[in-house]
Amino acid sequence: MRIWKAVLGGTLAAGMALGVSALAAETQLKKKQSVTPPPFFFTQRTDNSVMDSIKRGQEVFREVGCVGCHPRGRTVGGTAVDVMGNRNPVPIPTLIGAADHFPRLSPAGQVITVGQMNDLCSAVFIGNDPMDPYSQKYRDLEAYVASLTPSLLKRMQDWEKGRKELLKKIAASAPAGRSNPCAAGGGNPCAPKNPCAGKNPCAPKR
Repeated sequence: MRIWKAVLGGTLAAGMALGVSALAAETQLKKKQSVTPPPFFFTQRTDNSVMDSIKRGQEVFREVGCVGCHPRGRTVGGTAVDVMGNRNPVPIPTLIGAADHFPRLSPAGQVITVGQMNDLCSAVFIGNDPMDPYSQKYRDLEAYVASLTPSLLKRMQDWEKGRKELLKKIAASAPAGRSNPCAAGGGNPCAPKNPCAGKNPCAPKR
């Protein structure tokens, strides 16, 4: 009973937090103020490839216990039992291609993402604590489960390839020194008028 209360409390708290955040953001937008980012917003790693996140997500998939029902992302068949001992009347689905059906509406009319579904299953059927939706663990698990849908994995890889090609073009077309507006000839029209220029301890001595 304690575990169920913790799971239910965490789920309700997460739902309330999301609702409050959305309301606060809407209020700020109406007042034409900047939207304050939520906690943990800048905790994501900088990866060279989306495959880095997917690889970490596969480890989280094992660590959380998802493999118990979804070995290699598939299904063991039958129906799952929740932490209260209640058997779910819906068959355990395969995760191959599942991301094609998200985001989607829940029976209560709420929009559910792949990450939220991961977290819900982890809490209800395994008994884990709800994950912070802005944590690296949550994002990596979401990336891995999304990658089990072939069409989505291809889109992720194509997008990343296009992004890298664009960055290369930008770097190749940038004039020398333009990346540093303070460098000589760097294109900073205010440099001669900068009152701090003469106080820079790192500046070359004349």
